[in-house]
Amino acid sequence: MVAVLGGCFSTVPTSDLVFPEYAVIYREGAGRRVATLYRPSTGNGPFPAVVLMHTCGGIGQHIHDWAGRLTEVGYVALVVDSNGVRGVPNNCQGADAKVTVDEVAADAARALAHLRAQPWVDGERLAVMGFSFGAMAALRLSGESYQRRLADGVTGLRAVVFFYGACGTDSSSLAANQSSNNLADDIVTPTLMLLGGLDTETPPRFCTAKADRLRERGQPIAYKLYPDATHSFDSSRWGTEGRWIRHGQRGPFLYRYSAEATEDSWNEIQAFFARHLTPRPAR
Repeated sequence: MVAVLGGCFSTVPTSDLVFPEYAVIYREGAGRRVATLYRPSTGNGPFPAVVLMHTCGGIGQHIHDWAGRLTEVGYVALVVDSNGVRGVPNNCQGADAKVTVDEVAADAARALAHLRAQPWVDGERLAVMGFSFGAMAALRLSGESYQRRLADGVTGLRAVVFFYGACGTDSSSLAANQSSNNLADDIVTPTLMLLGGLDTETPPRFCTAKADRLRERGQPIAYKLYPDATHSFDSSRWGTEGRWIRHGQRGPFLYRYSAEATEDSWNEIQAFFARHLTPRPAR
C-alpha cells in the first residue's frame, strides 16, 4: 500500500489514506468493503481511469459491479474507501455524519493523484463516478472555484457521473443551503446526473431545476431521470420489491432495484465517457 498526498479539506492525516499499489482483474461476484484497484484484463495501457466513490453506507457490491463493467470496456477503476479509513462503518446520520462531503471530495482528489502516478494510466483522461453521498462529493469537484481550492488535485479530470445524490435543499436555513449546495454555479467539468423520480431521500427536483438553468447558460451538465426509480436503484441487494430503510431519525426511504434503469444508466455512461474519455486501442 502507498500513501497519497492529502487534499485541502480532509482532517484525516495523509498517511491514513492509502490506495492499492497493485491492480487486480475483476471477477464476477468478487468485491469486499475495501478499496480496490481494477484494470482491464487485456492490453498494457495507458488506460483512461475512473474513481468510484461509495454511498454513506460504505462500499457495496454494486460499486464493485460498476467497476467490473468499466474494466470490460477498457477503463481502470479505483474503488475508494472513505469510511473505512476513518473507522466509520456507517455515515448516514445526516447532520451528525462523521465524515463530511468535503473530506470525501478530498479523498477523490487523492485517488486521482494516485491514478496519475501509475505508468499504465492515462493521467489526462480521468473521471469520478459517485453514488449518493459519494455523488455529492463528485459533483463538488466539477466546479471551477472548488477545483482551484484543490490546487492541481483534479488535473486530468474530464468527466463526473452522479448517481442519486443531493444537489441542494429547500431548507430556510442559509447555512444548511450553503453546506448542501453541491451543484455549483461555475461547473466546468462535463457532468452526467442519473436520478430516480421516486427518490424521497434525495429528491431529484433540486438537481433538475438547477441543471436546466445551467444548461441554458451553456454549462456542461446533463441528466437522465428515471420516473419509476428510487434511491439506490442500481443495487440488486434491495430486490425488485424494495425495502424501506431508516438512517437514524431519517426515513423511512424506499430502496428498490431497477434492472431497467441500471442498464440504461450503463448505456448513458458509456456514451458519456466515449465523448470525454474515449479509450485508445490497447497495445
